[in-house]
Amino acid sequence: MAVISLTPRRIETLSTTRSQEDFIDKKFKAGSFGVRVYQSGKKKFFIRYKTKKGRDRWLTLGNALVVPLGDARKEALCVLADVHRGHDPADEKRCRGYRMTVGELADEFLSQYVAASLTAGTLYEYRGVINKHIRPKLGSLPLRALESRDIEALLYQLGT
Repeated sequence: MAVISLTPRRIETLSTTRSQEDFIDKKFKAGSFGVRVYQSGKKKFFIRYKTKKGRDRWLTLGNALVVPLGDARKEALCVLADVHRGHDPADEKRCRGYRMTVGELADEFLSQYVAASLTAGTLYEYRGVINKHIRPKLGSLPLRALESRDIEALLYQLGT
């Protein structure tokens, strides 16, 4: 774990030969905020904090190649403010995933990943596939109830 001054340019040039490596932002005085760099080239902002009960937590804040550094720092401060008020944002995020439906996950995928990193044409194609094939069959299904057989049945119906 290296402590460095994070800048947008520095984030672009960070790399690692390990499977993953953390770089802590020395400009962020409120806690441990930084970038986790993966050998594959992926980079994610994170915040590390302790809960009121003393448990160590890590929370991913977003793709460091898409989310501006200033926005990630602001989000980290909001997370720390929630922690100070007694919340555990990492646990709440995990629980939100249990309540999320396949359709909601598809929306999040389209807005956070496809729209942020692919062309408008690709977004249009992905949205069409999701709305035509996935949403009608699985869209209202809670993620916690999704099983491999549901996906296998959808693939079978699509003829793949």
